[in-house]
Amino acid sequence: MAAARETVTIVYSWNVGDAAMNFYRALAEESNKIQNKYQFVVEAKPGAGGSIAAKHVESNPNVILANSSALFIRPIFFPGDQSHNVSAFKSILPMCSAPMLIVSSRYKNWNEVPKDRALTIGMSGNGSTTHLVATQVAARYPNMITVPFKSTSDALLSAVSEQTDFAVVFMGDAEGWTKDNRSDKKVHLLGTTGRQAVGGAAPLSAQGFPATLADMSSNQQIFVNKQFPDAKFREIRGIFFQAARGDLVRRANAVDHCIPNSQVPDSELDAWFRNQEQQWTRIATPVAEKLKTANK
Repeated sequence: MAAARETVTIVYSWNVGDAAMNFYRALAEESNKIQNKYQFVVEAKPGAGGSIAAKHVESNPNVILANSSALFIRPIFFPGDQSHNVSAFKSILPMCSAPMLIVSSRYKNWNEVPKDRALTIGMSGNGSTTHLVATQVAARYPNMITVPFKSTSDALLSAVSEQTDFAVVFMGDAEGWTKDNRSDKKVHLLGTTGRQAVGGAAPLSAQGFPATLADMSSNQQIFVNKQFPDAKFREIRGIFFQAARGDLVRRANAVDHCIPNSQVPDSELDAWFRNQEQQWTRIATPVAEKLKTANK
């Protein structure tokens, strides 16, 4: 009789309704197809800008973390007990780099947006990558406040229902709501992070918003606790590395216009992690310091 597979849990840092969770579902499914030793399952632990999931993995070294650039950003906004410890983690697999979009049901373009009334923008938790983007959009509108949700899908629904004026989301969350034939609501794509237009939405940095938004596309990625056993790390990384080439994973990436970067070689993996930490520290620190000063 075949031996039972060892179950390995991939903990996703936001809600199950997010399109981005499909990256990790697809990776788990492909990984389960190509070997018989491990059974990969994905579960969600949303909240605190991804820190609830990160703290869980920090305390449970045999569990794997599916997070994003928020792993590096949250502790900059909320140092100490409100966040996880970045130095406790290492990368096992980058996934892809996804642009974030600003959407609205209330406004079709930025020319319609008033500067003399209160405005709200929803995002996936304080200290997340979407929060960082939201603060840069709000810099142009003195009466705009950020509103935290547990996920981008929740933030999107807030904009669809006009509970908030805007939301920071990923294309996979928003695309279905942009179709003309929907009978309920439609959202408008007002701009994107990165340097390329997405779904007809021009880069925010080319529309008068801070230039740093060009560098704020979010890297979706998988981490492990540094206490994760070395032999198991190498084995599972090899499985993930192969599985990430599969059609199911590539299609999941494409839905979010997420550019694959999963084939970073072993020799460059630690440097990739350090570069990510340095990049987001450089981008997020001035924003966090400015918010801290404003809140005093």
